[in-house]
Amino acid sequence: MQKILNSHFDKVRFSISGKIDIEELIDKLEAEEPEGISIEYPADYSTVTISPDDTNWSIYIEKSSVSIVNHYLESPVNMLLCFNESRNLISSDENLRPLLE
Repeated sequence: MQKILNSHFDKVRFSISGKIDIEELIDKLEAEEPEGISIEYPADYSTVTISPDDTNWSIYIEKSSVSIVNHYLESPVNMLLCFNESRNLISSDENLRPLLE
């Protein structure tokens, strides 16, 4: 256990039961034009990355998973802090909130 706690990570991934309609999510986010975040996605709408301004992490969404990705390797404690910040962002946006359910 100590070996794990001394390790560094850059991603926490959560599998989701069911599928996320990424194209619909992108459409809703673009219509809302949320301030303070950038949205990136490929032409095929297979994923979307949501990056809040002034943070070192992003939310990476695939059809059946949501990942919190840090730009740097972090300790498990710091990754949990990134997770909490991302959860707050998700819960504050009505288009993202269903990801928590």
